[in-house]
Amino acid sequence: MSTKEKDKIAEGTELKELSEEYERKQKQQHQGQDNIKMTPKRRRHEDNENEIIEMDQDSFQMVQNKNKNKKTRSLVNPEEQNILNENTKQIPYPEQKQNERRNNNGRSMIIFNSRNQNERYQKENQNSYELNQSSRNKKNVTRDLIEEIDTQHQSQRNVTHQALQYAVGNQLPPLKISCNPAVKNHTEGSNIIKELFSQMKNDFIKQNKLYNRPIGFDTWYIDKQGSLLCFTKEIELFVYLWDTSNYPLKILNTIINPIPPTHLPPQHSIILKFVPSMIATEEIEEAISDICQSKILIVEMKGSMTTKSRHIRIDITSKDEVRKLLNSGYISVGGYLIEVDEFLAPPQILICSRCNKPGHIKKQCNETYDKCRRCGLNKLQGDHLQCVIKCHHCNEDHLATDYRCPIIIKYRRDLIDVLRKKPELLPQNVQLFIPVEFRNGG
Repeated sequence: MSTKEKDKIAEGTELKELSEEYERKQKQQHQGQDNIKMTPKRRRHEDNENEIIEMDQDSFQMVQNKNKNKKTRSLVNPEEQNILNENTKQIPYPEQKQNERRNNNGRSMIIFNSRNQNERYQKENQNSYELNQSSRNKKNVTRDLIEEIDTQHQSQRNVTHQALQYAVGNQLPPLKISCNPAVKNHTEGSNIIKELFSQMKNDFIKQNKLYNRPIGFDTWYIDKQGSLLCFTKEIELFVYLWDTSNYPLKILNTIINPIPPTHLPPQHSIILKFVPSMIATEEIEEAISDICQSKILIVEMKGSMTTKSRHIRIDITSKDEVRKLLNSGYISVGGYLIEVDEFLAPPQILICSRCNKPGHIKKQCNETYDKCRRCGLNKLQGDHLQCVIKCHHCNEDHLATDYRCPIIIKYRRDLIDVLRKKPELLPQNVQLFIPVEFRNGG
């Protein structure tokens, strides 16, 4: 290659001439064809083998081999492109928000806030809130569980082993014998009890032919009023002494006045269920007396009373007559068939005789004086036979040892919960009655 040709290439003279000649041909061709449109910067057309892209400003063309079918792409002229740009600025996308502002160079900038992006942020915030709420709920549940366990442990500490033994044991209430004149010492009390057993022995053996043990109390002591408080584990002896007609009027120049417990043991009790309200207690007593020849006690159960019916507890001294009524299953009263069922005793609650609180006995009490069950004041000061009834646990109008007291109710619930977890404490063939409000479904 000569030096002259190299100079032409360096100066670009030959390329410039070729470019001008090509532009002239294109202008002539454009005047004869109306289907080709120019874009602001380039024009594009395709044939079967080549794709030619021509740049107006750069003044050169690119040729690429194509192995595709022939295509013709519609080109947009500068005027249409400007109109398209203006429309793009004026009409936002349907799912986007458009904001326009100017930058430092004075050019318009279009900012699109994506709705999808906002929704994504909202979802992330919602998920974060739900995770935080779930974590907070788990912490609350854990705290409540810890408090519940602490409460259960505290309840179990309050329900002592002694209270559990008392709840399921067969302890019978004391038999109180009031003496006039009052018993002053142990010797006088012992002489009265010996004489009592000597006078009643024959009749007792006659009524309890299968009883083959010696007659006597397990323990007894003299209270502050000079009366005898006697304890026995023998149900036969307890039932016999429950009937005040079996006591002599006078023993060793001492007038005695027996004060028996309210009820007989559960083995000597039955329940008449859903007795209609129009049937009076006298009618039931008359119907039972036709069947039973022994002494009976009829008591309406307060917790079962409704406007239509109630349950009635009947204590019977004869075990054979109790068995006879239970086997029959029903009793006829005033033309009504009334269901007969066995009586199940609820767990007994150990209540301190000094402070009237449940769960311990007087020897374990920290109270400095004996509190009256009626008013809560010192029993040794003042008259407490006619004092105002006001519970010193909850300040309500009932005795401090009443089962309506919230303190007694809570302790009773805790006691039953512990007994459910320790069924091994129950003696054989012993069933306990669980009040409705303390049952799983109650």
